[in-house]
Amino acid sequence: MRDVEPNDSGAATLDTLCVVNVTASTTYQYSSRSANFANLPFGPGNITVGQEVVVHGAVTPTTGSSGSGAPSLPTTVAADKVYDKLQSIQGSFSSLVQVAKDDKTGAFVFTPCPTLFQGAPTMVLTGNQTAFVNVSGLSSLSGHGTQPSLLVKGLPFFEAQAQTINGVPVPAGTLVIVAKQVHQL
Repeated sequence: MRDVEPNDSGAATLDTLCVVNVTASTTYQYSSRSANFANLPFGPGNITVGQEVVVHGAVTPTTGSSGSGAPSLPTTVAADKVYDKLQSIQGSFSSLVQVAKDDKTGAFVFTPCPTLFQGAPTMVLTGNQTAFVNVSGLSSLSGHGTQPSLLVKGLPFFEAQAQTINGVPVPAGTLVIVAKQVHQL
C-alpha cells in the first residue's frame, strides 16, 4: 500500500503488502477513459504482478497473530472498486510491430525495467492521440543501433488470450500498454 485515504495511521501501514478481497460485485474500471483509445475491457483477468491499481473499499488493519508463534495477519481491503491506474513505465524500445501512415498509430515491443512485471512480454499500442516527446513518431524509434530508453505513460492491461487489438496481433500472456505518451529519454 502506497497511500490510504482518509489518512488513518491506525487503519493501515504504508509501504506494506495487503490482501485485497474481491467479490462478484466488485466493479472494475480504468482511471483515464480518454487514454483507453483501444476500448479494452478491464477486469480481474487483466491484472498482473507489478501492475499498480487503485482499490476502493473497507480496510481491516493488521491484527495480532492467529496463534502461538504465528505471524500477524495482514491488512485486508474488501474491494468495492478496482481501477487500472495510468502508469509511467521506464524501459527500452525492442522492435516495431506495426506503423500506420500517420507514424503515430501502431505498436512496438517494449522491455520494462528488469524487475517490473517479472520480465513479461510487453506491447505498447499507440494511436493518433498518443503524444510523442523527444521523438517524432514510431518509425523514429528504430534504426538507432541502440535501443532507445523510453518512458511510456498509459494504461496496462494483461491479455491472457491471444487476440487482435486495433489490427495488431497480440500473443496470449502479453501485457499491453495503451499509450497516452511515449517519451524518449
